[in-house]
Amino acid sequence: MKRIFTLGLACAGLAILCAVILESHFGRHHDTPAAPQVPLQSSQQQSLPAPPDDTDDIPRSKEGNMILEVTDLLYAAQDASLRPDIEGKTIEITGQLMLDGTDNPNGNRFKLARMLDTQVGWRPAWVWVENPVKPAGAAMSWIKVVGTAEFSTEGGRILAVVKASKVEAVDPPKETALY
Repeated sequence: MKRIFTLGLACAGLAILCAVILESHFGRHHDTPAAPQVPLQSSQQQSLPAPPDDTDDIPRSKEGNMILEVTDLLYAAQDASLRPDIEGKTIEITGQLMLDGTDNPNGNRFKLARMLDTQVGWRPAWVWVENPVKPAGAAMSWIKVVGTAEFSTEGGRILAVVKASKVEAVDPPKETALY
Protein backbone atom coordinates (compact mmCIF):
# COMPACT_ATOMS: atom_id res chain seq x y z
CA MET A 1 0.00 0.00 0.00
CA LYS A 2 2.86 2.36 0.83
CA ARG A 3 4.34 1.77 -2.65
CA ILE A 4 1.03 2.61 -4.38
CA PHE A 5 0.69 5.77 -2.28
CA THR A 6 4.27 6.81 -3.15
CA LEU A 7 3.63 6.16 -6.85
CA GLY A 8 0.44 8.23 -6.65
CA LEU A 9 2.35 11.13 -5.10
CA ALA A 10 5.01 10.90 -7.80
CA CYS A 11 2.39 11.01 -10.57
CA ALA A 12 0.57 13.93 -8.96
CA GLY A 13 3.82 15.83 -8.49
CA LEU A 14 4.83 15.20 -12.12
CA ALA A 15 1.44 16.34 -13.39
CA ILE A 16 1.65 19.58 -11.41
CA LEU A 17 5.24 20.15 -12.54
CA CYS A 18 4.35 19.59 -16.18
CA ALA A 19 1.37 21.96 -15.94
CA VAL A 20 3.51 24.74 -14.44
CA ILE A 21 6.29 24.31 -17.00
CA LEU A 22 3.93 24.24 -19.97
CA GLU A 23 1.92 27.16 -18.68
CA SER A 24 5.12 29.19 -18.68
CA HIS A 25 6.07 28.00 -22.18
CA PHE A 26 2.66 28.19 -23.82
CA GLY A 27 1.17 31.13 -21.94
CA ARG A 28 -2.20 29.46 -21.44
CA HIS A 29 -4.56 31.61 -19.42
CA HIS A 30 -7.36 29.40 -18.23
CA ASP A 31 -8.75 32.03 -15.88
CA THR A 32 -9.55 34.39 -18.76
CA PRO A 33 -13.23 34.10 -19.69
CA ALA A 34 -13.88 32.96 -23.23
CA ALA A 35 -15.51 35.37 -25.66
CA PRO A 36 -19.17 34.63 -26.34
CA GLN A 37 -19.75 32.48 -29.40
CA VAL A 38 -21.86 34.17 -32.07
CA PRO A 39 -23.00 32.22 -35.12
CA LEU A 40 -21.59 33.69 -38.32
CA GLN A 41 -22.98 33.82 -41.80
CA SER A 42 -20.84 32.13 -44.46
CA SER A 43 -19.79 35.52 -45.90
CA GLN A 44 -18.59 36.63 -42.44
CA GLN A 45 -16.55 33.47 -41.93
CA GLN A 46 -14.43 34.18 -45.00
CA SER A 47 -13.47 37.67 -43.83
CA LEU A 48 -12.33 36.75 -40.32
CA PRO A 49 -8.66 37.32 -39.50
CA ALA A 50 -6.51 34.30 -38.73
CA PRO A 51 -6.60 33.24 -35.08
CA PRO A 52 -3.62 34.33 -33.00
CA ASP A 53 -0.66 31.97 -32.96
CA ASP A 54 -0.59 30.26 -29.56
CA THR A 55 3.12 29.58 -29.98
CA ASP A 56 4.18 33.24 -29.71
CA ASP A 57 5.28 32.76 -26.09
CA ILE A 58 7.47 29.73 -26.80
CA PRO A 59 11.20 30.55 -26.82
CA ARG A 60 12.79 30.26 -30.26
CA SER A 61 16.31 29.64 -31.48
CA LYS A 62 18.03 32.05 -33.86
CA GLU A 63 16.93 29.68 -36.66
CA GLY A 64 13.29 30.10 -35.54
CA ASN A 65 12.90 26.61 -34.06
CA MET A 66 10.77 26.21 -30.93
CA ILE A 67 12.96 25.45 -27.91
CA LEU A 68 11.14 22.88 -25.80
CA GLU A 69 11.78 20.64 -22.82
CA VAL A 70 11.06 16.92 -22.55
CA THR A 71 8.16 17.73 -20.23
CA ASP A 72 6.56 19.99 -22.87
CA LEU A 73 6.30 17.06 -25.26
CA LEU A 74 5.09 14.65 -22.57
CA TYR A 75 2.37 17.04 -21.49
CA ALA A 76 1.27 17.69 -25.08
CA ALA A 77 1.05 13.93 -25.68
CA GLN A 78 -1.59 13.81 -22.94
CA ASP A 79 -3.43 17.03 -23.81
CA ALA A 80 -4.93 16.99 -27.31
CA SER A 81 -5.51 20.77 -27.21
CA LEU A 82 -1.73 21.40 -27.07
CA ARG A 83 -0.67 19.02 -29.85
CA PRO A 84 -1.53 21.34 -32.78
CA ASP A 85 0.83 23.96 -31.31
CA ILE A 86 3.75 21.51 -31.51
CA GLU A 87 2.98 18.71 -33.97
CA GLY A 88 4.74 19.02 -37.31
CA LYS A 89 6.77 22.01 -36.11
CA THR A 90 10.57 22.11 -36.00
CA ILE A 91 11.81 22.01 -32.42
CA GLU A 92 15.07 21.99 -30.50
CA ILE A 93 15.32 19.88 -27.38
CA THR A 94 18.31 19.15 -25.13
CA GLY A 95 18.80 16.14 -22.92
CA GLN A 96 20.86 13.07 -22.20
CA LEU A 97 21.28 10.27 -24.73
CA MET A 98 19.83 6.94 -23.62
CA LEU A 99 20.40 4.15 -26.15
CA ASP A 100 17.68 1.52 -26.33
CA GLY A 101 17.90 -1.87 -28.01
CA THR A 102 14.25 -2.83 -27.47
CA ASP A 103 12.26 -2.99 -30.72
CA ASN A 104 15.09 -1.08 -32.36
CA PRO A 105 16.73 -3.35 -34.96
CA ASN A 106 18.39 -0.50 -36.89
CA GLY A 107 19.66 1.27 -33.78
CA ASN A 108 18.24 4.58 -34.99
CA ARG A 109 15.76 5.08 -32.14
CA PHE A 110 16.89 6.41 -28.78
CA LYS A 111 15.56 8.20 -25.73
CA LEU A 112 16.27 11.82 -24.87
CA ALA A 113 16.03 12.17 -21.10
CA ARG A 114 16.03 14.79 -18.38
CA MET A 115 15.80 14.28 -14.63
CA LEU A 116 12.80 15.74 -12.81
CA ASP A 117 12.85 16.84 -9.20
CA THR A 118 9.57 15.55 -7.78
CA GLN A 119 8.13 15.45 -4.27
CA VAL A 120 9.40 11.90 -3.85
CA GLY A 121 12.84 12.33 -5.38
CA TRP A 122 14.52 12.43 -8.74
CA ARG A 123 12.77 10.71 -11.65
CA PRO A 124 13.77 10.42 -15.32
CA ALA A 125 11.45 11.74 -18.03
CA TRP A 126 12.16 10.96 -21.67
CA VAL A 127 10.83 11.11 -25.23
CA TRP A 128 11.66 8.96 -28.23
CA VAL A 129 13.91 10.32 -30.95
CA GLU A 130 14.19 8.71 -34.37
CA ASN A 131 17.34 9.52 -36.30
CA PRO A 132 18.31 8.25 -39.79
CA VAL A 133 21.56 6.85 -38.35
CA LYS A 134 22.61 5.46 -34.99
CA PRO A 135 23.58 8.43 -32.78
CA ALA A 136 27.21 8.95 -31.92
CA GLY A 137 28.12 9.59 -28.33
CA ALA A 138 28.30 7.77 -25.07
CA ALA A 139 25.23 6.85 -23.09
CA MET A 140 24.10 9.74 -20.86
CA SER A 141 26.10 12.30 -22.85
CA TRP A 142 24.35 15.63 -23.45
CA ILE A 143 22.95 16.23 -26.93
CA LYS A 144 20.75 18.72 -28.73
CA VAL A 145 18.21 17.36 -31.18
CA VAL A 146 16.64 19.45 -33.94
CA GLY A 147 13.69 17.81 -35.61
CA THR A 148 9.97 17.59 -36.13
CA ALA A 149 7.66 16.82 -33.22
CA GLU A 150 5.16 14.06 -33.88
CA PHE A 151 2.74 12.08 -31.77
CA SER A 152 2.08 8.42 -32.44
CA THR A 153 0.01 5.73 -30.77
CA GLU A 154 1.92 2.66 -29.63
CA GLY A 155 0.48 0.00 -27.37
CA GLY A 156 -2.65 2.10 -26.85
CA ARG A 157 -0.68 5.12 -25.55
CA ILE A 158 0.07 8.40 -27.29
CA LEU A 159 3.82 8.97 -27.38
CA ALA A 160 5.84 12.04 -28.29
CA VAL A 161 8.42 11.25 -30.97
CA VAL A 162 10.99 13.66 -32.41
CA LYS A 163 11.97 12.89 -36.02
CA ALA A 164 15.53 14.21 -35.90
CA SER A 165 17.13 16.13 -38.72
CA LYS A 166 20.21 17.02 -36.65
CA VAL A 167 21.79 15.57 -33.50
CA GLU A 168 24.85 17.19 -31.97
CA ALA A 169 26.84 16.96 -28.75
CA VAL A 170 26.48 19.92 -26.39
CA ASP A 171 27.68 20.95 -22.97
CA PRO A 172 25.30 20.24 -20.09
CA PRO A 173 22.89 23.11 -19.38
CA LYS A 174 23.33 25.24 -16.26
CA GLU A 175 20.39 23.41 -14.69
CA THR A 176 20.72 19.74 -15.59
CA ALA A 177 17.40 18.84 -13.94
CA LEU A 178 13.91 20.21 -14.47
CA TYR A 179 12.01 21.50 -11.45
